[in-house]
Amino acid sequence: MILKTIFDQARRAPQKLAMAYLGYRVSYGEFAYWIADARKFFAAQNLRREGIAVFLAVPHRLDAWTLDFALRSLGIDTLAVASPADFQALDLRNICCVITTITDDPIAGLPAGSYKLFRIPQPLYLGRTAGAAPEMPELDQPEGGHILLTSGTTGVRKKVMLDAGRLAAMSAGRGAVYGIDGNSVVNIFDLALWTGAGYKLPLCVWLAGGAVVFHQNENFHRSLMIEGITHAIVTPPRLSEILNTPKKELRFNPGMLLAVGGAPLTRQLAEAARARLTSRIYTCLAST
Repeated sequence: MILKTIFDQARRAPQKLAMAYLGYRVSYGEFAYWIADARKFFAAQNLRREGIAVFLAVPHRLDAWTLDFALRSLGIDTLAVASPADFQALDLRNICCVITTITDDPIAGLPAGSYKLFRIPQPLYLGRTAGAAPEMPELDQPEGGHILLTSGTTGVRKKVMLDAGRLAAMSAGRGAVYGIDGNSVVNIFDLALWTGAGYKLPLCVWLAGGAVVFHQNENFHRSLMIEGITHAIVTPPRLSEILNTPKKELRFNPGMLLAVGGAPLTRQLAEAARARLTSRIYTCLAST
């Protein structure tokens, strides 16, 4: 179980890096503390168990992941969407709550329902002081899963339900393919929770006890300067943007595995990446 791995790591090595994000370094101890803290809050809200918690436009990765693990630990399934329009198009049933950073009242396009609406500030956790690493909370029912959204290349984004067991098995397999272990530092740049890779990749890293690097906004090349990066997962357009950076601002990292997916990798782009970033370049082809 990935949640247990995070809490075990927090107790064993609380200062070990779990996440590098927007200039902050979040340890496993801090990550576990915030998950436990959020879990206490949601447990007091009398949410419908076995319901669906929807993350609507929650851009900050630390916030989204902390709340995701907290809700799933209560037996609630999660799903992330980027906008009210995306949410409405999914025609979901059994929603127990919606968590959003949107401050508009009312939120245009938000589907009607009897669910609870939680508006959170952004960011919610960055820069706050955490307490001591907690023990793993005692779960009184099976951990919830996650509803993954397909890319929509067929014209419609499909919903794929992955329970906790399937998520753990998938994460272990993915980690083995990429060669991820407890010493890995994996840069996934700006991949969000509402993308397949943005949800699945961090899980396989944390299951192995490694660290995830997230980077939003611009100047994506700067996140490659973080010490110890072993893997970088990127799309061809993002890779092209990174390689447009002046030569002196990029660092060659011969030990880094660069995996490129989401679109075809041209030979020209691969050769440029091989010359400026790493010689270890792989292309990824994936299907739900």
